[in-house]
Amino acid sequence: MAASIIFSHNPDEIEPVAQQGDAVPSARVLELVMAHGYADTARAVGVGSAPGLAMEARDFGGAIGVRMVGEVSPVSRIYNQVCGLGIAAPATEALLDEIMAWYTEKELGFHVRLSPAAAPADLPDWLEKRGITRQHPWSSVGAKLYRSTAEPPSIPTALRIEQIDRTRAATLADVLAEIPEYAPATTWRPLAERQVGRAGWRHYLAFDGDRAVAIGALFVDGEAGWLGGGATLPAYRGRGAQGALIARRIRDAAELGCGGWLRKRAMTQRNAPTPRTATCAARV
Repeated sequence: MAASIIFSHNPDEIEPVAQQGDAVPSARVLELVMAHGYADTARAVGVGSAPGLAMEARDFGGAIGVRMVGEVSPVSRIYNQVCGLGIAAPATEALLDEIMAWYTEKELGFHVRLSPAAAPADLPDWLEKRGITRQHPWSSVGAKLYRSTAEPPSIPTALRIEQIDRTRAATLADVLAEIPEYAPATTWRPLAERQVGRAGWRHYLAFDGDRAVAIGALFVDGEAGWLGGGATLPAYRGRGAQGALIARRIRDAAELGCGGWLRKRAMTQRNAPTPRTATCAARV
């Protein structure tokens, strides 16, 4: 079982925003907004939505653990993670052992998204003592970058952006099924079809004429919102789809009262974005 620590936001990336006068949200908001979206997805998918596929979420002392088991792709393995550890309350070594056992019983690797604000200070050492190795935040899993919901730049694109409802959930699933990084489709179709139209979620498609070519999502829960679930068909990358989807979701988040958004940028190496697109989060 492989496990790793991802320092889930980099203070060096947040500091320039603070210098612009933006109020950076608390560590609790930054760390748990995405976790709550993942946990809600796990509740939506549950067990038995597709043969051999299951998602579960569990609270560990205020931290959120999510695991996906079954026929999963490399991308879907990012769901096997713990967010918010040591934020709501200081972590303990006994809690770490409980988390390890939860993933080990399913023979799953997982990530711990560890905030610089996590307590106690010994927490990284406790994790490494258990064989959980560090990764740089600019890894293939990504780093979080926060900014305000001031009007985003205009993104030139010929593609049309539309919010969708449950009646077009299958169309969103069809887009995922054509994206190689998300294979096999059996993992993602039940996720997409059960998530669209669910309370707290908004989903979007980018169209080239009548053809859906890219997707994105906005999740709002209590004090926070999360912009995530971005993906584009290979033939349509580089045409502004994700930039336009992100801009639309920033505007919608602002209309809902969000004060800013937190971008989780997927990277293979520093300053080298992967073909997959960013996920984002916004404070409300």
